[in-house]
Amino acid sequence: MLLIREPGESAAHWDHIVDQISEAEGIVVTRSPENGTAHVSWYIDSL
Repeated sequence: MLLIREPGESAAHWDHIVDQISEAEGIVVTRSPENGTAHVSWYIDSL
């Protein structure tokens, strides 16, 4: 999933949101600060 920072959204707020997402188990976030995006990937551990 690609997340895109909205024009005018503060960098601090964006970083906070992305940090919260990346703390979840099984989530990997790859940031691209040069274009204000973050790629989010995850896995589901099936039992």
